[in-house]
Amino acid sequence: MDSHYLEEALSRTRRVWVDDLKLGEVGLSTEERHYLEQVLRVADGTVVEVFDGQGKVGKAKLNLGSNTMQVSELEARVDSGPEIRLYQAIPKGDRWEWTIEKATELGVTAIYPILTERTVVQVPPGKLAVKLERWQKIATAAARQSHAALTPSVEAPIQLKDALLSEGRKYFGDFEGESASDFELGDSDAPIELFVGPEGGFSAAELHLLNANATGIYLGPQVLRAETAAIAFITWAQLKTGW
Repeated sequence: MDSHYLEEALSRTRRVWVDDLKLGEVGLSTEERHYLEQVLRVADGTVVEVFDGQGKVGKAKLNLGSNTMQVSELEARVDSGPEIRLYQAIPKGDRWEWTIEKATELGVTAIYPILTERTVVQVPPGKLAVKLERWQKIATAAARQSHAALTPSVEAPIQLKDALLSEGRKYFGDFEGESASDFELGDSDAPIELFVGPEGGFSAAELHLLNANATGIYLGPQVLRAETAAIAFITWAQLKTGW
């Protein structure tokens, strides 16, 4: 195998997130250094791919002695198609963090936990900042692994009624909704917003609110767990927009 091709392929597997990405010397965070040294086992002078989660991607040479990298290439890499935003009630256990990871891998641009009548998991206000930081780190790690140019923002929990005030095209899973295979999203650039309910489903009042503000989509006869529904819904939206 050509040595240049091999180095190019290896650099893509060694991916580092940089907050303030620019040409020239940039700092290497403690977390990213740990990832490079302890997980990837890279050596000083290794060329890695760098990204900022906002669309900039480049190449950099490591200088582990000074905790820096020398960025020599930089380009803007923007995903085509409309934004896809996930609005989901937080499921129990570790399934919410799993959902953040997989939704990021599938290319969503924002993730909003929604509060519904049957939402079981509630985040105490005093722990919200810590939770948001952890959720954002999970999204960043998933973007790094999946080579996404953009890292979705993971937002603070929002009431369902307030989430429905946003400007996007809104859809929710509905056994009486439009056929997922037949429904067409059209060519609009407006964000696509996908609503996934809690494990107990949306209440009758919430379904009334959703029907007044969003389009129900029939995803199939199976009753899906919340995290499975999210992945199925995102995949449907991506395929419908020409993924």
